[in-house]
Amino acid sequence: MLANFLISNALITVALFLPFLLLWNWLVPDLFGLPQINWLQAIALVFLARIIFGNSPNVDQSGQGETDLQAAKKRLMRELRF
Repeated sequence: MLANFLISNALITVALFLPFLLLWNWLVPDLFGLPQINWLQAIALVFLARIIFGNSPNVDQSGQGETDLQAAKKRLMRELRF
């Protein structure tokens, strides 16, 4: 049971971060002169980007995504209405 859990987590990690790693190592060194990264650095950069930019846009009841700024504007407009 534990082995299946560890294997599935390892596969999910590879599936999520390998595309980022490959794209970075293919594009960034030639375009910007930055060094290539290893898999641990790719994981750290993806987590850092999620912290800075958020996971995903908010989804309203209609199923359409909206940005955090749009959501904040809607909340403010609702609060200003007496």
